[in-house]
Amino acid sequence: MQRLGRIVMYLLEAATNPMLLTAGSDEGDDPSFLHPPLEHQGHEPLADLLARYSSFEQPWKYQRVCSIVKEAAEKGEKILIWSSYVKNLRALARLLDQYRPAVVHGGVPSDEIALPGVITREREFERFRHDPSCAVLLANPAACGEGVSLHHWCHHAVFLDRTFNAGHFLQSQDRIHRLELAEDVVTRFTLLISAGSIDDSVDGRLAEKVSALSLLMDDPGLVQIALPSADEGSGGTPAFDDDYQAISAHIAAENA
Repeated sequence: MQRLGRIVMYLLEAATNPMLLTAGSDEGDDPSFLHPPLEHQGHEPLADLLARYSSFEQPWKYQRVCSIVKEAAEKGEKILIWSSYVKNLRALARLLDQYRPAVVHGGVPSDEIALPGVITREREFERFRHDPSCAVLLANPAACGEGVSLHHWCHHAVFLDRTFNAGHFLQSQDRIHRLELAEDVVTRFTLLISAGSIDDSVDGRLAEKVSALSLLMDDPGLVQIALPSADEGSGGTPAFDDDYQAISAHIAAENA
């Protein structure tokens, strides 16, 4: 399972930004997501291509996020961008610098342990909520658990990537979708999925898990809220035992 978890991390990286494959995990990543760079001998053509990936193109997910944030900022709206990879958050922070993004991940300390003058999670949340020039929050689901409420300020969240962890998926949606919202407020979730990649397997497994959870809780509304319709476009483990078949099927299909 440990080796399988690393394989999942590589596949998720490739589906978003192939250049991450040669970088390995970031010190701010959730501990369960830590993984080394993809091993290679140094002379393979693929390794060279990955190292120079940014000179060929920009990941389509990055392009889409920039477009969404630009459109929202022009309307005076705020956007929440989710990614499990801190390196994605750092890269997007540079691309979206003009929108003064707030950034929250495992490497950003809380007020309780931070030294004076150091940027903290709480200050970043407050800046996102109340600073008109801060149009976007870049966040890691593992670092934004219960108790973080953004629903009065933000009504659109974009998932750059997701893991097989249904708990993180549901909790991340709860950050901007709460019962006390006015009836006329529409909350939107945009899922960025690379067709033919591990994203498809993750999407299918999360749909199954949320549906099963709704039956267990006798709450059909959970599916309606958590799963978008087809036209919408610590427990931090990226994969679990019951995800093995989905991962194996994806790898077998791509190698067929």
